[in-house]
Amino acid sequence: MVLSLRKLMQDPAFNKKEYRRKVSCFKCERDHDIEDFIKKKCLHLEEKNLSRTYLLVEDTEEFILKGFFSIAVKAFYFSNKEDKRIIAYGREEDSFVPAYLIGQLSKCDGQPVGVGEKLLDLALQKIRDSQDIVGGRFVYLDYKKECDKLKKFYQDHRFEFLQNNPKYPQYDQMYIIL
Repeated sequence: MVLSLRKLMQDPAFNKKEYRRKVSCFKCERDHDIEDFIKKKCLHLEEKNLSRTYLLVEDTEEFILKGFFSIAVKAFYFSNKEDKRIIAYGREEDSFVPAYLIGQLSKCDGQPVGVGEKLLDLALQKIRDSQDIVGGRFVYLDYKKECDKLKKFYQDHRFEFLQNNPKYPQYDQMYIIL
């Protein structure tokens, strides 16, 4: 079952301490920033309406968190204006285009093969739902350069290399056009 963190937070019975207790079991040994995001940062981003986070849980009573993803709408910056031809959008002199960002996507350590694919499919479906309302077709994400397995995962799901992240050099960016 997929739960919207926003909807959980709108419930008068929602308690941040209880939420943190429930997600404290989430582990990602490869990247502790992901653990920090789901345990702390996502609440702030939801409150500020900067992103939406969705939780994949096995059992809503036990709250067994299998993974999560977050999406946001951003102005994507093309560091190389030549790359902008990829989406054939906007004026030639513009370096920014509207885009959907898959900001976080992670399964909990120990989850079986297929959970990552399910999370990515769910994230792309949420973006498609948003497309029906506001349009847009450019989707991007960042991944750590040294993580070849993650790069291959996204390539296997039709994402293509776009550019090095101009702001954070340890990350590269990939994209897909929906």
